[in-house]
Amino acid sequence: MIFWIQVKKSSIFIFLLLCFSFLYSARVIFIRENYKSSCLYFIENDKIEEGLEASKQWLLSYQKDDWAYYFYAWFCMKSFLQTGDKKFLETSNKYFELSESIYSEEPIFYLRHSELKFLEARFLHDDKRFLRAIELLKTASRKDKNHYYYYSLLFEKLMEINPRKVYGSKMSEKYINDIVYALKSYLSLKLFYKDRYLKMLKSKLGPIRFYQVTKLMDIK
Repeated sequence: MIFWIQVKKSSIFIFLLLCFSFLYSARVIFIRENYKSSCLYFIENDKIEEGLEASKQWLLSYQKDDWAYYFYAWFCMKSFLQTGDKKFLETSNKYFELSESIYSEEPIFYLRHSELKFLEARFLHDDKRFLRAIELLKTASRKDKNHYYYYSLLFEKLMEINPRKVYGSKMSEKYINDIVYALKSYLSLKLFYKDRYLKMLKSKLGPIRFYQVTKLMDIK
């Protein structure tokens, strides 16, 4: 009898512990999503000071949160553009790296970090920083291989930079390889989606209507 009473008490304790854990997790998720929504609102409405403060409060409330690090880094980068204070560059670098260290599979972390490096290269007149920016963009593209935006942006950046200053030569093997990687990946992906969508369209409309529609779009 005593044994069953003890088992019952243990079960109640475990149940209450699970309930508490669930409620705490739900509260954390709710607060986190609230902070994230606020930061996105401040980005969309170009409210940099408010966003910087909100992301800072997020960090104080929940340390080691990848998105908190990311947003704080982003607002620091924008604060540098507003104020010209170089300390924001250092802080932004630090927190972008922290966001990547916690969750290394999010491509946007690397994309925005590359923007920071391009910014540094221009403002600090340090062409070698372009190399780091290019590597970050390549990493972003590898994290989301089916999104051709990263490849197109990478190719455009490679066309903008001065290869002699950044790579040492216009015919540098690394420079050529980066161009090939960006352009080949972009064109292959565009062709993949073209073929895929045309097959879907033909299946949906039938061969006769499909021919009429593609003729209107001048697709060969």
